[in-house]
Amino acid sequence: MTIIGITAFTTSKAYANCLNSPSNQNCLTQETTPSSSTYSGNTTNQDGYIANDNTDPVNISTSDNPLNNSLTIINNAEAGDLNVTVKNTNIKNIYSLNNSEKAAISITTTADMTMPNSFGISVNNAGTNLTLNTQNINSQTNAIYAVNSGTGATSITINGDISSVNSDAIYAENDPATTDLTIHTKNINGKNNGIYAANFGTGSTTVTAEGNITATNQNGIYAFNHGKDLTINTHNVQGSQSGIYATNEGTGSTTITAKGNITATNSDAIHIENKSNTKDLIIKTDNINAKMNGIYTTNNGTGITSITVSNDIIAANGTGIFAQNLNTAGNLTINANNINAELNGIYIINNGSGSASITTAGTIQGQHQIWHPRRKQPNSSKYQRQSDQWFHYRRIRRH
Repeated sequence: MTIIGITAFTTSKAYANCLNSPSNQNCLTQETTPSSSTYSGNTTNQDGYIANDNTDPVNISTSDNPLNNSLTIINNAEAGDLNVTVKNTNIKNIYSLNNSEKAAISITTTADMTMPNSFGISVNNAGTNLTLNTQNINSQTNAIYAVNSGTGATSITINGDISSVNSDAIYAENDPATTDLTIHTKNINGKNNGIYAANFGTGSTTVTAEGNITATNQNGIYAFNHGKDLTINTHNVQGSQSGIYATNEGTGSTTITAKGNITATNSDAIHIENKSNTKDLIIKTDNINAKMNGIYTTNNGTGITSITVSNDIIAANGTGIFAQNLNTAGNLTINANNINAELNGIYIINNGSGSASITTAGTIQGQHQIWHPRRKQPNSSKYQRQSDQWFHYRRIRRH
């Protein structure tokens, strides 16, 4: 069960491997030739409890026994990387804590976590990289709760369906010293947010959902990015508030691609804001159905705004597409099909340095089909009328 002061001669990085035994596991060194590495510390691996003090990386596989309880995983201060493959079945919840600032932690589950009254996976990381790979999860609270307060990247991959009865299905947070935040999922069902992803670090944020996302009380996807690019790729998304609500205050671009229906029961279907340090804002989607605005965008960055909707937009109490380019933004381009809105079909404000272009291939219904306030002249409080130099509208007739 323990390793204390063992020296192994190896050709590459040395690992401590935990091999199965009936009720717990013993850690052994993996030996080759001929450079040395010294293990110092203990690794405990029992059903329901793993604790690591080894200063070199450790790979651990649990038994495949039914646990019928919780699993605790602790990587203690000064320990090396900890890679855990969880083979237990009937796990109520997994609680993991990485206290080693120099180490990464990786947890992979091979069985579903679907016991009644279970509580998902919770990971707090003070080290470098945080990696999760899971199967199906049903949870009373967060199915995934991951907070990375270390210095590395966070990667979450869900190979099945996850749901939360009372909270966000996925809650993922990168603190300021971290880098990338990457989430890859299938079907998601959350009581609050389907996915809550907040990256305060220096890297990019990427959310990819291959299945359907549903949020009962809040947003299907909520994403905040402070570092570089913000990228969201989805299929069907339904939120009680917004389907997708995203803010990018990083130095890169925002790209939203939705190959399905984006629905908002009480607010905007897609609500996106680019802050002052960002670049492009690009949205490509199929169908939009919103209580308020179908798509609402503000680009305060230095790049273009491009919105393409290949099918229909419904905005029951608002505007089909609202797009605003502020002073430093570039071109504003909208390509839309059918729009049915209570207020405006399309409302644009282009105070940026580029031109505005709107192309529609369907019917636009609303109190105003297209609304564009007069544009301010440079260094003036006056407005000038729109001209083809900066605004162009084209309607494609159907044959």
